[in-house]
Amino acid sequence: MRETSRSRVADAGAALLALSVGALVASTLGSVRYAENPDEAYYVAYAGHIAEQGLAGFRQLFADYAAEPARWLYPNPLRLGFILLAMGWSEIFGVGFASLSLLSLACHVGVVAASYLFLRGLVGPRRALAGSALIGFSPLLLGVARRAWVDGPATLAGLFVLWSFCAWLGAPERRGALARFAIALAAGVLIKETTVLLLLPCAAIAAYERMAGRGLPLGRFALATAGALATCAALWWLAAGDAATVAAIGRIILVSPTSNAYAQELGRGPWYRYAIDLLLLSPWPTLLGIAALGPAALRLRERKPGDAVVWLGLALASLVAAYAPFTKNVRYVSLCEVPLRALAAWLVFSLTGADSSRGRLALAAACIALLCLSGWLSFRAIFVDAGLYDPMTAPLLYLRGLSANP
Repeated sequence: MRETSRSRVADAGAALLALSVGALVASTLGSVRYAENPDEAYYVAYAGHIAEQGLAGFRQLFADYAAEPARWLYPNPLRLGFILLAMGWSEIFGVGFASLSLLSLACHVGVVAASYLFLRGLVGPRRALAGSALIGFSPLLLGVARRAWVDGPATLAGLFVLWSFCAWLGAPERRGALARFAIALAAGVLIKETTVLLLLPCAAIAAYERMAGRGLPLGRFALATAGALATCAALWWLAAGDAATVAAIGRIILVSPTSNAYAQELGRGPWYRYAIDLLLLSPWPTLLGIAALGPAALRLRERKPGDAVVWLGLALASLVAAYAPFTKNVRYVSLCEVPLRALAAWLVFSLTGADSSRGRLALAAACIALLCLSGWLSFRAIFVDAGLYDPMTAPLLYLRGLSANP
């Protein structure tokens, strides 16, 4: 009964946390200055076009995008799910940048709540609450929550993919578990096509479970995955009107970064650019999360099925590996903040011995609160006061006083 009471307190705390973070970010929306040409303008235009033309308007979006090289530097129309979501949201809150910023904010609140529910089943309610607090006050995720980008909804969709996959691993015999994963994967890919890269962390975690001696129906999993991706391909085909246009846009997505001066100037570099940017944005939680990878690696040898720390470590490492060949813009890998900060919270609890006494639990809570405060102050300094648009290495170094050139 006592444990049930603690769980209820943690559940209530998570709900209050999500709403409080949302209210804090909402108080900063008035200072957002929207760019006229980059991604945000395209998302607003796409939502307005489909609202005016209906679903048939997708065919023109696909044809125009494939035919005009000037558009290749900007968001592609394969993101059917986000465009439809943005259109529906705009029908309620109006068409414009501010409306899509509210959508991003709502998704961040959803990320905080979903992170708690996801972690609750892995590490327990207290550590889940601590992890979701660090996630909620991530400067990167807070920055994304203010912009009219796809990245907020894509982060939430990606979290649902990982959550549904881990839920299936926890009970592979449960009816409907694979169907939920397939739906989450299809929705995520339709919101942002790079969500397909989450199959790498899924594969890494599944491989660990097989090493740990668990028998998993991987054939059924492969069929569910193939069905989800086939559904996406069929919907793209229907929207474009022909498979050739879809294939052409796929090729454009792969080769366009080589001709994108912005990506070439600011987004080139090795895989550890992501770690550098996360350190510049929020050093202490990032250092703690990276440090927790050491114990996670040591626990690999124990081959204990369902080891949450190993799962989180594999998810983080695999996400970085999956995105390493592409443009190094840390907001593209904002989902990394979920396992990274969950590991940071786990390490804080482990180092303080928070489970052994109320005093040690209070110490852990104080550490988490200080880390959240530092995240909020970093967010305010970088995204609100300095008005940074894209959190990439060069401007972050400048804002941190480590470079003379922005």
